[in-house]
Amino acid sequence: MTTEQSPPWDQQIAAVLVRPLVNTMVTPNQITAVSLVLGVAAAAMFAWGEGTAAYWAAGLVIAARFIDHMDGELARQAGKGSKLGALFDSATGTASYGMLFLGMGIGEWRGDGAEWVLWLAWRALWWPS
Repeated sequence: MTTEQSPPWDQQIAAVLVRPLVNTMVTPNQITAVSLVLGVAAAAMFAWGEGTAAYWAAGLVIAARFIDHMDGELARQAGKGSKLGALFDSATGTASYGMLFLGMGIGEWRGDGAEWVLWLAWRALWWPS
């Protein structure tokens, strides 16, 4: 007996939010690019590490990860899916996560962290998958 699970709540919300975009010129790749920009901004704020920057960075990470659901939903609903789009989505997600680890490591190192913290953050970028 198989039971069908409903999608996670954030994916369900993303599905509703992209409906108005289905018949527009907005493409899934544009949404992916927005997610990447937010991820890069979050990494930069983690690296800066001053005052409340880490809190703002965490908020940007949440927004970027949520928006990452929207590109796939738009692709499905609008019939705009492509192999290149899937590759772009995967590559930008991987790059975002790598930059986040590097940004956190730089921020910790700048805040009087040990040298190994910076090395570990850099190593996280190149860890075999």
